[in-house]
Parts: sequence; structure tokens; C-alpha cells
Amino acid sequence: MKHLILIILLSILVNSCDKRAFDYRNKFTGFYQFEFTVTTWDDNLNDTTTDIIQMDGRVYYNKKSPRNEITISISGLQEFIVHINKAGIIESCGGYGQIKKKQDLIFDYNTMLCSNIDSVDNIVYQINGYFDGK
Repeated sequence: MKHLILIILLSILVNSCDKRAFDYRNKFTGFYQFEFTVTTWDDNLNDTTTDIIQMDGRVYYNKKSPRNEITISISGLQEFIVHINKAGIIESCGGYGQIKKKQDLIFDYNTMLCSNIDSVDNIVYQINGYFDGK
């Protein structure tokens, strides 16, 4: 009977978290300091703008996410939903990068490379993230 109670308690504990207990994505999640360059241009106006921005953010997933998906969230203002493999390679429509040992995140994203993005401007993000803790 004690074993049954222990199994039930462990099951509740493991299943109540937003993360899966033994998921390879856990080593990539946490809070990051982001520095990113945003370049926009409008072919019609022949106008280009580049900004360098620093913001806090996080990398996360929840139990409802597909098993190879994480979200890169920059201060809740900009989010990139990407696929990640066990080596930390991240890909999405229009984007490619890598998270190395939960310390460095590099991600380049270009709206022109993804045909299902409805954008007036062409936007390129070059994102560097530095792990800031859990």
C-alpha cells in the first residue's frame, strides 16, 4: 500500500509541472539576456533601418508543445516558436541557429524566407542570448 501511495504522489508531482521531467529541452530552457539587431527595409520606399536592442527574455516550452518545439520569448514582445534537436540546433520557417550548453543562443530570422509571414516590411533579426539563470 505504501508503494502505491508513493507511485501516485510521484505521478502527480511529475505531471503537474509545465515541463516534462526527462525532456532534452530542459537543458536549454531558462532566462536569458538578449542582444539583437533588427534590420527592416521597404523596397517600395527604398528605406532601411537598423536597431540594436538589449532585453531580458526566456526560452521555454510547456507540456502541450510538440516534443521538439521551444519558444524564444523576448520580454514577451517578440516570440519565435522553433524546433530544437538534442544538439541544440534550432530551426523555424525563416530562421536557423543554435543553443550551446545553455550559455549561448544564436538565432537568425528573416521574414523574406518564410512565405507564410504577412509583413509589409522585410525584417531580419540577428539574436544573441546569454543564459541568465533558471
